Amino acid sequence: MLVKFDSQRQIPSYVEFEHLNFPQLLDAQAQRRPDKVWLVHGDERITFGQFSRATDYLAAALKRQGLKEGELCGLLFPNGIKYLLIKFAVLKIGAILIPLNTRYRSSELNFMLNFSDARFLFMVDRFLKANFLQILHEIKPHLPKLRKIYVDGEMTPPGMLDVRPLFEYQATEKEVEEIRSNPVKPTEPATILFTSGTTSIPKAVVLSHEARVFTGIRISERMLIAEDDALLNPLPFCHEFGGFTIVSHALVCGCKMVIMDLFDAEEALRLIEKEKVSVIYGVPTMFSYMLNSPDFEKRDVSSLRTGYMSGATCPLELVRQVQDEMGCNISVAYGLSEAPSHTISEYGDPAEIKARTVGKPIRDAAVKIVDDHRHEVPLGIPGEIAVKGRNCLIEYYKNPDLTARTVDEERYLYTGDLGQMNEKGYVTFVGRKTDMIVSGGFNVYPLEVEEILCKLPSVALAAVVGIPDTELGETVCACIVLREGMTTTKEEIMDYCRKQLANYKVPKRVEFMGSLPTTIGTNKIKKTDLKQILKGGSNVRDHQV
Repeated sequence: MLVKFDSQRQIPSYVEFEHLNFPQLLDAQAQRRPDKVWLVHGDERITFGQFSRATDYLAAALKRQGLKEGELCGLLFPNGIKYLLIKFAVLKIGAILIPLNTRYRSSELNFMLNFSDARFLFMVDRFLKANFLQILHEIKPHLPKLRKIYVDGEMTPPGMLDVRPLFEYQATEKEVEEIRSNPVKPTEPATILFTSGTTSIPKAVVLSHEARVFTGIRISERMLIAEDDALLNPLPFCHEFGGFTIVSHALVCGCKMVIMDLFDAEEALRLIEKEKVSVIYGVPTMFSYMLNSPDFEKRDVSSLRTGYMSGATCPLELVRQVQDEMGCNISVAYGLSEAPSHTISEYGDPAEIKARTVGKPIRDAAVKIVDDHRHEVPLGIPGEIAVKGRNCLIEYYKNPDLTARTVDEERYLYTGDLGQMNEKGYVTFVGRKTDMIVSGGFNVYPLEVEEILCKLPSVALAAVVGIPDTELGETVCACIVLREGMTTTKEEIMDYCRKQLANYKVPKRVEFMGSLPTTIGTNKIKKTDLKQILKGGSNVRDHQV
């Protein structure tokens, strides 16, 4: 399949949106194209105008309930239009959103709601196997600052409130005008995102409205997204990638966004065909699942024009497969919760650059590579990635010491990721500092080995980790998921690697597994869990083919 590459594609300037807060982007598009469908979720379709008006009414209802600018609100809903309605209504008031993962359970929710001082919580009664009414009943006595809990479900227990009257509230024009005439400043906090669960040193990232508008404009420019595109959003809304990155592109450009409840390869392919999706997003494993799906050959994916791959290491062969087999002019990007969407490929970059780098900094942002003393290293030398721009965090909530250690006086954020930069400013992601393997005094970067393994026709997924060794300190272990119907041996894997890599990089241990542990929703490979599986020995067989 031919990659769709149109260097002459024209897009309008989005500079006029630079000084808006996040919900003002929505209202700007509602004024321009009120009757255009913005969101598609199952059988639901809602226009920019309908959605904007609904969030005005909901914001007015919340204001009547006592929600004020700067107050903290937890949001525990699955993907869907209701999630976005609550989110935009909260942000229109100037309150601060705390996205909560529907995979969280009592200890995590208790910790996050307590630590954040949330006073309002919007929640669904249950989702998949979780009964959130029961969980909140258990932890509510330990949440003294939580004043109001709004529930979406069949029943509303005592001490909680039914969310439905809020959605049904019909605001007056005066109430709507009061909300719109007092917008929060773009530099003010919009969200608190938790990145470390229940650790003793919490990492609660405070990000502004400006951070999302800033990246939304610049990534849309790089990917040449315009109002004629249709975006597929398969990521959880509780994460930055699904909840803000993709949403910001749809709002900046005024294009349709198709929502998935949960990622499923077959459903994603069906939606691409049905909705004529032209821009697709995901982490590498999602693209791999689609390419290896039995439905891939049955579905028409010719509408795909470009895509955005991020969230984990992107093996060279996978990038090439997406371009060659899906016909998708993929862009590879780099970002983190503290600095979303900081680098990305240029649309016209050749495949080799897109496959080997994560692009270069977006407009008005900076990257430098530093050593352990935070001194810049020469071009081509690996070091820690430090980033700077209006997309970077304001602070770590309630943790000034961590903020001071992570962000310097020039506002450079030190990411803990390893990379190197070439003379044209392109960044190659090497891996997490904590993922680097030190074997016999030599540094081994897992991504390099994973890219070699993924070139083998029999390999669907590969993850490389270091395991303890009494002689070398650590040795290289490769965990491999084979393509359906294909076989190989550990000896063949090792022999292949010996021909491609220095001897200290060659895996000393190879495990064939039926699946790799991944984060639910975002599908990132969980290397910490993988190490625990390997350490357990007998547990490895539970994951084997």
